[in-house]
Amino acid sequence: MVLPVLIGAVVFIAVGITLAVIYMPEGNAGMYAILAVLGLAMVIIIAASLMAFRMHRWTIEAQGVRVDERPKVPLAGFRRRALVRFEDIAALSRVTSGLDSLIEITTRRGASYRLAPTYTPNPKGIGIPDPAGLENFAAAIQAAAQRAGIPLPPTGEALSMWNKPVGLALQVLMFLIALAFAVGAGLTLLDGGAVTPRPRAGEMYAIALLLPVGAGYLLYRSLQRRKAVLRNLTAQVPR
Repeated sequence: MVLPVLIGAVVFIAVGITLAVIYMPEGNAGMYAILAVLGLAMVIIIAASLMAFRMHRWTIEAQGVRVDERPKVPLAGFRRRALVRFEDIAALSRVTSGLDSLIEITTRRGASYRLAPTYTPNPKGIGIPDPAGLENFAAAIQAAAQRAGIPLPPTGEALSMWNKPVGLALQVLMFLIALAFAVGAGLTLLDGGAVTPRPRAGEMYAIALLLPVGAGYLLYRSLQRRKAVLRNLTAQVPR
């Protein structure tokens, strides 16, 4: 949800500034229009980013899994509650989102719920994901369903939105936008920024080097994940 909004905000900034330069090239009106475009885009980006921070709590009960999702920031989104009964679970799968590994419940009605691993801080205070805990929790769901007399299919690998055509297209677009920013930063450096010391030269180098590399790496991981999952599914099809 957030990435398309961020891409749209970048496109909005590019189009808004271009129109302001073309139709208001002189005077303060053009500057005011550019500032208005940037201000509105920042509001959109901040609002979308706040909506991405959510709390996910799954509780295994006798009848199924109770799901409670709410925004970390008050009023930054809607709360989502559901009791997913074992008999309504069509699949319990491992999926990926960016660099994160998640488990996903897919219901027979097509609804999906995803849970990320908990993050435990290391001695340096950096959060480290606990995939083993996520696997144990998935196994606990399987065991609870078995006790309820409703055995679930084995937990398998599945494609998330980022491994499907729509998600891949968004990542390609993100890579192209990152590449455009990198080219712009590189041209700025070649135009004297690399020779004449500037306060923001370091940031320019970071943009030029890191943006397309990071976006390209995410796209590569998504393609590799898609290839591996499809290969596994193909191998399971009886001949």
